[in-house]
Amino acid sequence: MAKLHLVVVDEKEFNVIKNNKNKCIGVAATGEEGFSKGDLERIQDFFIIKCVGIENIFCDQNLPTSACKGSFILLCLAGEDGGYDVASQRVTIRINEVHHFQNDLNLYNEINISFYEYSLLDPSYFCYEGADNGQ
Repeated sequence: MAKLHLVVVDEKEFNVIKNNKNKCIGVAATGEEGFSKGDLERIQDFFIIKCVGIENIFCDQNLPTSACKGSFILLCLAGEDGGYDVASQRVTIRINEVHHFQNDLNLYNEINISFYEYSLLDPSYFCYEGADNGQ
């Protein structure tokens, strides 16, 4: 079932997702320890990531790993205090396809990555009278 996620991201992440040329991102499930910036850079060097052409891998601290096909993610640019600001810039993406990658099911510290193919939605998708409203 499709879900709606509200996500607050910093300016760099916001612009990466908004301007991503292939409209596909990866979200790595970090587990309890989380990933450092170096870990994310190392993951981006995985053979499968390069072959598929994923430009950016994010950690699940900001983006959900539970989105499914048809889900919407409302990305909000973080305010000055780093939290949600009602006056901040926003963009909505719709998840078109979801793909999962797991390195080994038997490892405690396995790396699981959800790949999302998405579309940027402009306000007219939701606001004009003839909108298909996702149908």
